[in-house]
Amino acid sequence: MSDDPNKTTLAESAHGGAQPATPKRIITIPVAILLLLTIVFSTSAYVHAQLLHLGGQVWHQYNFLRVDMPKPTCDAHPDVAAEVAAAKAKSAQEAADSLFSSGPLNVEALRESIQRRAHSCELSQQRYEYNHKERQSPVLRSYVAVELGVGWLNNMGQTAMVYLLMLVVLIGGIAAKMADEHICLRPPVSRLDYRFSDGAQLLANLVMLAGSIGWWYHDTHGAHQLQSLPLHLIWIVGFLILTVMCARQFLRPPASAVPGGNPARAFLSTPLYTWLAGIGGLYFVLGEHYVAEMIVQVLRMIQFSDLYLAVALYIWAGVLLKYTNLTEVVFDILRPWKLAPELITIAIVLIAAVP
Repeated sequence: MSDDPNKTTLAESAHGGAQPATPKRIITIPVAILLLLTIVFSTSAYVHAQLLHLGGQVWHQYNFLRVDMPKPTCDAHPDVAAEVAAAKAKSAQEAADSLFSSGPLNVEALRESIQRRAHSCELSQQRYEYNHKERQSPVLRSYVAVELGVGWLNNMGQTAMVYLLMLVVLIGGIAAKMADEHICLRPPVSRLDYRFSDGAQLLANLVMLAGSIGWWYHDTHGAHQLQSLPLHLIWIVGFLILTVMCARQFLRPPASAVPGGNPARAFLSTPLYTWLAGIGGLYFVLGEHYVAEMIVQVLRMIQFSDLYLAVALYIWAGVLLKYTNLTEVVFDILRPWKLAPELITIAIVLIAAVP
């Protein structure tokens, strides 16, 4: 590194110095909102379970108190003798016509059945009276409203996690494209580098766009729809935006790009994901004759959306640690204790695992 602060490397000049920070600022708020929603949805299940447990500890049979029970319409004190007599008359009438006869009537079993039914009705009425009495409490109603709200949030989160992962992936891809920070062996510097990089990305995103449209067509025309329309639209719109961005930059490389270029070095500027998309696309199109297979393979990722979003949160926490003075504060706290290196390592690992 040169000691002259006015000198910059060729790669830094090609990227415009601090200019790549602009796309990062653009996506900071959307990604932060998505990751915060991930935390909310992930913890809502645990919070809801704890609210149910606490409600059961405070109120007896809390599950019966969560909603207003309808008043039972059954009879808790039936006339057993009258019902048995009516059953005997019906059995005698059926016996007169052997075609509809069901055999002799078991009076004792019928009497026991009526008594069990009456006992069950009495329990239902007792539960209703208990529910109606306890539901008059404003404390209980407020607690139930909070618990049901958290439960609704938990149910919504189980579906929303898939959308959150898709949006994080696509927004991250768009941001990486805007800042030209896709993983490659060397960053693009010259105009030829950008031509190779954007051309490869254009082909890769075209393959993914074609796969998204093909999967939407097969899904909507199949016997069973496997995905909802919003999921299809997010994939199609996301890859369409990436395709347009790559096509635009392929035709008009950045003004900061150095004229000329070396084909060998430009070859190294091709993002690694384009190789995977290119090889996979050729195999599925030429070998399997199924264009939509590319997006089908990507859809396997959303089956483990919780896991991938947890990885995103883990990286986010590491970035927050990097750009804050939390690390220095932790070391300032541990330094006076003069701990052994092994204990310091254990303490740092535990502290770093908390965020």
